[in-house]
Amino acid sequence: TAVPLRQSQHDMTASKTDTSTGLTTDRAAKPRYHGLDLLRLVAIVFVYTHHALEITGLRHFNHVPGNEDLRFGRLGTAAFIVLSGFLAMTMSGTAIVWLRRRIVRLYPSYWIMMGGCFVIVLVLNMPEVTLGQIVSQMLGTGAFTPGYRDNLVNDPTWFMALIIVCYAIAFLAKLLPWPRTVLCVALVAMLYSTFRALHRDWWPLIPPLDTYPHLTSLVPPFVLAALAALMPARGRIGLLLVSGAALISTYFLHTYELVPAGLALWIFAGALWSGWPRLDRVAALAGTIYEFFLVHGVVLVALHRVLGQEHRAVTFVAGFVLSVIGAVALRWCSRRGTNLAGCAFRRCCGLHR
Repeated sequence: TAVPLRQSQHDMTASKTDTSTGLTTDRAAKPRYHGLDLLRLVAIVFVYTHHALEITGLRHFNHVPGNEDLRFGRLGTAAFIVLSGFLAMTMSGTAIVWLRRRIVRLYPSYWIMMGGCFVIVLVLNMPEVTLGQIVSQMLGTGAFTPGYRDNLVNDPTWFMALIIVCYAIAFLAKLLPWPRTVLCVALVAMLYSTFRALHRDWWPLIPPLDTYPHLTSLVPPFVLAALAALMPARGRIGLLLVSGAALISTYFLHTYELVPAGLALWIFAGALWSGWPRLDRVAALAGTIYEFFLVHGVVLVALHRVLGQEHRAVTFVAGFVLSVIGAVALRWCSRRGTNLAGCAFRRCCGLHR
């Protein structure tokens, strides 16, 4: 039978399945929002299609006709961020425990993937890569570092910088006794930095603010979803719908970067309100979405170089299949490596039985 998605935080059940978003999984608790797994899969299809069209030279299909700033792939990215924000505040555990789980979930797969990418780049002597860039990207801060932002190895990994910012905000909100105040301050700060960067003519007497609007414009939906998670179940939908409408209305201010974020909030509100059955296979696939995000760009670039422009359809289909296989393999390696590292650490500390 269908399980309503509009259940409160108290309706959570323990689980060892990592299927929250591919980015916000928590083994301690898994809420009964089964339809969100399907939403994650739809979001990754949007992201994959965007990058596939970009790499195969069909970027003119990637955006709304007549407006290159309204890109379909950005809707998928915004959906992931909204999911992450909501689930970050509903997961159990203290702030320290939560952050440790996030680090353990994110970095092993990321380090394995990026380590392989840098080895390939250095062996094939492709783009010039410095030690500073390697360190910066391995930390996940490549998109913050001047000079590296526009020359990232495995370009989709700019997303790590966004996740670092969002998780830092969530950590402070969970750590301090005023979570709503922390989230509201972060929301105002990110909206201000976004508008400052996109509309410099609005602030003629203030020096330009060197921010990354492509990144900062995706933080507000994370914060708004986190705020919704702290509200009673009945108030969540209203907040998501109203805040989504506010972000969409920035279209008339020519702030197009916030429009997909508003749409993602609306879609997420619909997913929370609707009732969906539990789909075990969908949940299993959702557990590898983060790894899929890490590998799909490399797979698409490699196939495109081998097959060329004349085999775009083959690149698209084969890229998706190989990315799924690569994601499953990367997830297995990450889990295996994390378990081995944990065992070694416990032995060094004398904690093994």
